[in-house]
Amino acid sequence: MPYWKVPILGSRTTVNISEQQLDVALEAQVGEPNEQPKVDNPYRTQLEALKRNLVDEVKELKKCLKTASQDVGDKKKSWVGKTANKWHDEIEGNRGRMIREIDKLIPAVQKRIDALPEKVSPSEAKMMRMDLR
Repeated sequence: MPYWKVPILGSRTTVNISEQQLDVALEAQVGEPNEQPKVDNPYRTQLEALKRNLVDEVKELKKCLKTASQDVGDKKKSWVGKTANKWHDEIEGNRGRMIREIDKLIPAVQKRIDALPEKVSPSEAKMMRMDLR
């Protein structure tokens, strides 16, 4: 009777399993998709936490960029003069570009969240959690 060498997850060890044993194991593992209980998708959970954090971080970053540009230039608080005006114009342009790029972050994360299933099988969730480490 032929045997299959099957690796044990997380180790370098293999076990010999007969075709009959392998068939039984696969049937028990696979079963009907509707029969397996579903759990929350760990990838989705992590991305949702990232999105919540990004919302706060984006607000803070925009505030910092605005403050930096407001304090420099004619009639400003910290630095005035010709050079300060040039620097102010440059930072305003850079601030605008940065804000446009920053504003793309949250929709990109949301797009990825929407692409993932809400629920997955326990074995898929376990593999995902291992991947997240």
